[in-house]
Amino acid sequence: EALERRPVGPEVGNVKNNGPELVQRIDLGRADQEQAQQLSLDNPA
Repeated sequence: EALERRPVGPEVGNVKNNGPELVQRIDLGRADQEQAQQLSLDNPA
């Protein structure tokens, strides 16, 4: 699920043109992924 929310391709390449909203969205995506990884480490299957 976290991977689907991560912006990819041209969306990432155009960060400079698209302004702070896109940058913030990318940062949130990275935070979500890191949190998911941490949760998986805290709760091994």
